[in-house]
Amino acid sequence: MTSTVSITHNNFPIPAGNSLTVVDILASLTLQSLTPSVGASGGASITFGVQFIETPNGGSGGICADGGAVNVGINGAGCADIFVISQNALNFPFDYDSDGAVNGYDPLPYYASFFADGFNYLSDAACAAAGAAAGCRGFETAEGLSTTADFKILITATPYIDPRTIPEPGSMALMGGALAALAWVSRRRKLQEI
Repeated sequence: MTSTVSITHNNFPIPAGNSLTVVDILASLTLQSLTPSVGASGGASITFGVQFIETPNGGSGGICADGGAVNVGINGAGCADIFVISQNALNFPFDYDSDGAVNGYDPLPYYASFFADGFNYLSDAACAAAGAAAGCRGFETAEGLSTTADFKILITATPYIDPRTIPEPGSMALMGGALAALAWVSRRRKLQEI
């Protein structure tokens, strides 16, 4: 994983109606072989979106847009602003010719995935407030502070697998045990019927 760009959000009060809501970030990616005589520069333009909500600092009924209470945690000085990174920030496909040969095996497919320090899975309420689907990724910025997100890029030869989509071994073992017990009870009933 390699650092790319840093973006700082200054979360201070602004006049009503003057808020950014959505932005597209255009990232240009150029790759060069570590052996200068091998491979050609490969480039790709990657656009991914960021959805943003400037939250009212008093919340509604003491609850902020992210579902948390006003003056608690990230909402300690008022409700945090919410940034959601678009789903296309994971596994953006591109091809790279690593050897420059006309009849070689290249170009090969690769995948670029973007992350940032502080990126987490946000609450369903925070996702909904920013107009994103449940399970979105992003970060929140505390009121009255400047928060810097250091974006990073991960390049892989196979698609990145989100760890949240892989069942935990304990859950799988529990489910397997339950299925085995169910099969054993079913078999025992059949034997009793005979």
